[in-house]
Amino acid sequence: MKALVSFWMALMVLVMLYPTNGLAQEESTLDDLKAPTSPAAYVLGIQPTAVLKPNTYKSLQAGLYSNFVSGDGQAVVPDDFGLEFSPYWTADHALTLDEYLYPKDILKDQIWRNSLFSIASTQNFLLGDSTASNAIAFGYRTSIHIRKAGGKQVKSDIEKAIDRYESTGWVGTRFVSQLVVELQTMDNLNQQKALDKSLEILTKAMNDEGFTKKQAGDVLSIYRGALVNIMDVTQNQDGFVEQLTYIVFQSLKSDELFEELKKEISSKKGLFVDFAYATVINFPSNEFESAVAPRQSFWISPSYKFKNKLDFLTLSGVLRYERFDTDYYEDFFPNATVFRHNRDVGLAASGVFDNFTLDFEAVYRDSETLNPTGQLDINGNETFTKDEDTDFQVVGSFTYRINDNLAITYNLGNQFEPILNPGNTLVSQFGISLSFGAKKNTDVTLPGN
Repeated sequence: MKALVSFWMALMVLVMLYPTNGLAQEESTLDDLKAPTSPAAYVLGIQPTAVLKPNTYKSLQAGLYSNFVSGDGQAVVPDDFGLEFSPYWTADHALTLDEYLYPKDILKDQIWRNSLFSIASTQNFLLGDSTASNAIAFGYRTSIHIRKAGGKQVKSDIEKAIDRYESTGWVGTRFVSQLVVELQTMDNLNQQKALDKSLEILTKAMNDEGFTKKQAGDVLSIYRGALVNIMDVTQNQDGFVEQLTYIVFQSLKSDELFEELKKEISSKKGLFVDFAYATVINFPSNEFESAVAPRQSFWISPSYKFKNKLDFLTLSGVLRYERFDTDYYEDFFPNATVFRHNRDVGLAASGVFDNFTLDFEAVYRDSETLNPTGQLDINGNETFTKDEDTDFQVVGSFTYRINDNLAITYNLGNQFEPILNPGNTLVSQFGISLSFGAKKNTDVTLPGN
């Protein structure tokens, strides 16, 4: 046993000390290339410690004014600042579940509803010589969902999830109301008699709601197991009812069913496409007069999630176009090779098979820059030379989940040649993920204990 423990400890130390100058630090995976949640923060290259998410226009104005205007009324660039704002959700649209899940108007019910504007700023935007400067970025993102995978089956699954959740509410409500009445009318009230009556009430309530024999048996098994530390009904009847009510809802797994319902509602089956745009404005001299927009990015990210027999498979892709101001990079990043136009085309497939997860991605990159020659053609037009470069990346990932707390991952493939620190472009990494404290479904904690 000691040898086994020593082996795992040594393996974990080896993983933590393993040099990560491959995929982890220098590599751009397909997830990095796909339309980001906050395009502004992505293009600026920061992760704000806090992000403002105002839900009204007044709070939006207050957030902008308090962060971008100094005490003497001067415009400033806040440090490590992030803001995301969705205009559609500033008003209560009173959407029905059907309207939310199956929007009919692409422009109003999808593009505008899913529109998200973002702002990010920093006072520590490092130039090539490590000089800190101010920078601010603006971004926009929206999505179009086409729920065709599964069709009527998807709607049926959601309706079933709603029915399961609502049935637990009805069972719990009936249990409480009937238990209170029975306790008040019960002669010679004692602990065992009260517990027997509660089991009878719970069983009848589940039968009335159409629970199967197995479903009712699972609930009763958890319920009985949690009655060990229940308080004495003859000492505190209100506390007795409160604890039994708590146990019933935990035995019915109401929280789990609610999470399942949310998952069904938010699950995107079929084709969905994300669109995003972002631009960054840098102030190299920290003066507004020196403003320059060195980078602009535009994303189209389609994905398709299958249903039924192929629900283990997800296909996704990305089309990304980026435009760089090469004059800016020549002035402030002289050691970096940057092309004016950068185009990425990527495709990924992800499959989950029991404890195995397989991921595969391939990305093609095409870059070019037109440089003026300083000469004119016979028609008097300025002539250019074209610098071009292409690159290709393919990466595979294999994950085996040993249990809920332990997973092993291995990555293999070739990566893009890094702009900075070029050299090793082979990805070969091994990792272990550990988690602790998974709660068992049968664990029930009484209120006050």
